[in-house]
Amino acid sequence: MKPVNQQNDHDCLQACIASIFELGVNQVPQFGRSAIGTPRASIAQDSDLRKWLAERGLSLLHVTNPTTVFAAGGKSAQSPWGFCVGGGKSPRGNWDHAVVYDAREDEPILVHDPYQSRAGLDGIPSYFTCFLLEDPSLLHKSIKL
Repeated sequence: MKPVNQQNDHDCLQACIASIFELGVNQVPQFGRSAIGTPRASIAQDSDLRKWLAERGLSLLHVTNPTTVFAAGGKSAQSPWGFCVGGGKSPRGNWDHAVVYDAREDEPILVHDPYQSRAGLDGIPSYFTCFLLEDPSLLHKSIKL
């Protein structure tokens, strides 16, 4: 994981993805950009992210109770990079925010907030987004992101 900072108020997910996969922020699109400020924003963001990941042989899993999944030994299979995106309420207002969590231990640990304040989330994450390999044999090969 290589920390990447947000460039504006709407690109925290973009910065988190860039951080996890160690890419430049310009190598990752701003998912859901066309729907920012609309009721469809979350749906568009998820759809764009899924498409971007699929083009790279990856998919995602949204986990609302990570303690159960990780305690059952699923953390390695679900998140081979060891990092996931934690989403929840922003401490700066009534909107969602995304941060990076290290999911390699029994309890996920906040390791990077891409916003300049580094305040994290207001409370615990409401979900985690874990990244999956469509083909597990790719785990030991270089993935071209």
